[in-house]
Amino acid sequence: MLRLAIGVVLLVITVLIPKSAALSQVVGQPYRVSDREVEQALKRIEQGSDRFRSSLDSALDKSPLDGTSREDEINAYVKQFYEATKTLRDRFNDHKSTSQDVQVVLERADRIDRFLRREQLTSRALEDWTAVRAN
Repeated sequence: MLRLAIGVVLLVITVLIPKSAALSQVVGQPYRVSDREVEQALKRIEQGSDRFRSSLDSALDKSPLDGTSREDEINAYVKQFYEATKTLRDRFNDHKSTSQDVQVVLERADRIDRFLRREQLTSRALEDWTAVRAN
């Protein structure tokens, strides 16, 4: 029994401790993505936001928000999100994008997200927005 206990302890020491040391080295380092990964993410966001914009327009036309200032508000948020995404894309293509560009996109997305949480729109519009958020 003592041999088994010693064997388990040695196994833990030889297998788990080196892995946790390696993991701790990785944890402290910032996560970096490649240009290709950024390109793919931007493409997914652009395509998804096009679908969302279309389904949102349709949902708004069928809702009590049609023709109201609330409709103007969400349309302004969507336009700002599009412009922020376009700016990020343009700066990325020119190799000048910064974390601030990403932050602006996230802030614009948050406005849309908060609006959609308050208002009852079609499930299609919500699903399309969820797909954009996932990217």
